[in-house]
Amino acid sequence: GTGLEKIYETADGSFISECDWSQDGTLIALKTNNAKGYEASIFTIDVKGFERDKIISGIKGAAGGLNISVDKKFLLFTRDISGIENDYYRQLNTRLYIYYFETRQIVDISRQKEDGTLDLDPRISPDEARVIFVNTASDGKEVHKILFQDINPDEEDGVYLFNREELFLNATMP
Repeated sequence: GTGLEKIYETADGSFISECDWSQDGTLIALKTNNAKGYEASIFTIDVKGFERDKIISGIKGAAGGLNISVDKKFLLFTRDISGIENDYYRQLNTRLYIYYFETRQIVDISRQKEDGTLDLDPRISPDEARVIFVNTASDGKEVHKILFQDINPDEEDGVYLFNREELFLNATMP
């Protein structure tokens, strides 16, 4: 073939707006949404286009930030749990989540995020122990910061701590 063969097409007319391929090229994470960017679904397909894992489906609010771990044990993504939808694609409470393929469990790893801020544009660090991402105020006026935090929390007196640290001020898209 031409190398441009179609792998997947949505059946409901939604748009494929984001994707991430696994390092070995056997798994693809997709985000689909309507024309306004909402009614998002996140799921995985294999290279023949067959759906594998449905992570979230038709949710209210924004979602994105797909990143598959090298060992294909988990998928990192973001979701605005406020569910707000408007013409400006404003987000109010966007958090980082990890979906574990084996257990099908979704874990919120933004538990230490400051109220009124958004965690955006996440990437798994090269050593797979941390997440690097942007944090900014939900009003869109605060300076963007690049932070990193551990993927697996430390436990202290029954409280899980993710060790969030600021790396850069006034920066985006790590």
